[in-house]
Amino acid sequence: PAPRRLGSALSHVAGAPAPAPAAAKLETSDVADVAASREAFVSTMASLKASGAAPRWSSTQLAAEGAEAPTEARVRAATGIDGAKDLLAREEVGNDELFQLTAGVFVLSAVLAIASGVVIGGNVGATFTYLFAVLPIVFLGVGSSSPGIIVALYALVRGAAADAADAGRRRRHEAAHLTVGYQLGLAVAEYDAGDRPRVEFYAPAAGPLNRDDAEVLAAVALAGAVGECDAFGDAKGAQQDFADLQAIFDRVNPKLSPAEQQSATRRAVMNSHKLLYGSRARRNDDAVTAVDAAFERGASLPEVICALENA
Repeated sequence: PAPRRLGSALSHVAGAPAPAPAAAKLETSDVADVAASREAFVSTMASLKASGAAPRWSSTQLAAEGAEAPTEARVRAATGIDGAKDLLAREEVGNDELFQLTAGVFVLSAVLAIASGVVIGGNVGATFTYLFAVLPIVFLGVGSSSPGIIVALYALVRGAAADAADAGRRRRHEAAHLTVGYQLGLAVAEYDAGDRPRVEFYAPAAGPLNRDDAEVLAAVALAGAVGECDAFGDAKGAQQDFADLQAIFDRVNPKLSPAEQQSATRRAVMNSHKLLYGSRARRNDDAVTAVDAAFERGASLPEVICALENA
């Protein structure tokens, strides 16, 4: 089918974010060579699309000309996302966490001080006992004068435990990038479904970008944050995505005004959400969920593409 067009009226695109898959399922052998180069990816997918085997590939086009300038309320109504509050959430260290860390330091210091006197003994044991006894005082002194150091220490201690919990976020973030970029016709340059999944698309040619190009790249840039918000209520891995978004805007010619950048950012959130989930009234998250599941089981890029198309 001919590519659909989003831009002048997002509300005209309803239902599932892409055409229904063809009856015949896409096989990994059909897309075995897509990772060879940009040309191999595009030509393979274009051929499969023409045959009806890959209807989701490049199934949507975005246009900046005549596009709406949505308000924050409009974005919230269309996506359920509450602006920067959701998209740029950060891990915060609260009073409870700092109390736990402080208590841990006091208990550990007491245990080590006593153990030094009992196990080591003598002058050496007494020295270690003294050092461990003053450790909590040093900790409190540093916390009072440079609290950022204590916060960083807490983040370091918490890091290992949080890493496993954040794995689901990372998967959904990257799965959303891939799902949106694929439907917008971007070829995947690098892909990794390991412990830290990663998706990179081939960069556009050097030089200025037109506004339609920026519309596409902006939607892909914010897709990860939108996917996180939908799955977890907020996004905690989007700082780099917003930096990439600003780099995109900086390359646009004619230059975008601050108001135009704000509107383009809001449209990017809405476009990404539409491609990932359809409308809120007729939600369909089959594609991004299938890609996420493929990431989790360590699927290859051809397997991920088949999962997306066959969802």
